[in-house]
Amino acid sequence: MIPFLAMLAPLPALLLSFMPSQSIELSSLFLGSLWGTDVTHNVFLRFTALLWIFSACFGLGYLKRDQHANRFWLLWLMTLTGNLGLLISQDIVSFYTFFALMTFSAYGLVIHTRQDNALFAGRIYLVMAVVGEMLILAGLFLTSAASAHSTLIFAELKTHLPQAENLWLPLTCLLLGFGVKAGLPFLHMWLPLAHPVAPTPASAVLSGAMIKAGLFAWLSILPFGLVALPTMGLIMIFVGLLLPSLPGV
Repeated sequence: MIPFLAMLAPLPALLLSFMPSQSIELSSLFLGSLWGTDVTHNVFLRFTALLWIFSACFGLGYLKRDQHANRFWLLWLMTLTGNLGLLISQDIVSFYTFFALMTFSAYGLVIHTRQDNALFAGRIYLVMAVVGEMLILAGLFLTSAASAHSTLIFAELKTHLPQAENLWLPLTCLLLGFGVKAGLPFLHMWLPLAHPVAPTPASAVLSGAMIKAGLFAWLSILPFGLVALPTMGLIMIFVGLLLPSLPGV
């Protein structure tokens, strides 16, 4: 039952990605949440939901004789919830909650086999995930501080962020924090360890969907079009050029 639920669970997100942009305010959830979609959200929702569906279909046969399959699928559904949830979040609290759920649930997928190499990869993944989460949380709080903590909505924070004191600090935290998930050079050490040991369906969503969450976060939070820190911009361009030449990235 659970494996088939895992296959069907992404369908609402896939259908939502074909609908017009919309939003819903949930004032009683967390500190007041705003969920919705726009063009960028729809693109990410569409390919992410499709990847989860195809990976789940493959996993039905792959894990058919695995005695711990139910545990795997439960963690799969938790990771899926976090991954798709962050793609519709338009406020800091919702986004971070779903992002953390995705990150730490995926740890169970990485160590599913409980072999020594899987446990070692899981430890490296967990350490880097915790460091990344701390940087993300610090960056989000510093970004909110730029608006005098008057808003938690991404669209509004984008307008306040350029006026923040010491702008380099929140930008650095967000770039590095989400860079762990996106696999930036020198922050990618967990990738070549985790992918070979994770079951193939999990490895597919790790590389195809969850890594893209870092890119999605940058697009959602950072004020693109503003040349505020040209030096940092040049560094990121250099990193982008360096990325294809690194093994395991």
